[in-house]
Amino acid sequence: MTIGTLAKKAGTHCDEARAMAEHKLYDMRRKIAGLRQIESTLDSLVERCRCSEDPQRCPIIHSLYGNADVRNRGIKG
Repeated sequence: MTIGTLAKKAGTHCDEARAMAEHKLYDMRRKIAGLRQIESTLDSLVERCRCSEDPQRCPIIHSLYGNADVRNRGIKG
């Protein structure tokens, strides 16, 4: 059931709507935290790519293939 459905249903309690909204808020915050982690990882990879003097050792490509060198620096692919 959605909050919109609850709003149309006569006699719906505010507690139910609040519980559903709290659950949605928790889900959104969890997703945002995951996106921030991805953003941080990509930011680090892009910066390392700019600083790389060896075009054959692209940190972005190496992270996609699980390169141990990249993992040892704390970057997850």
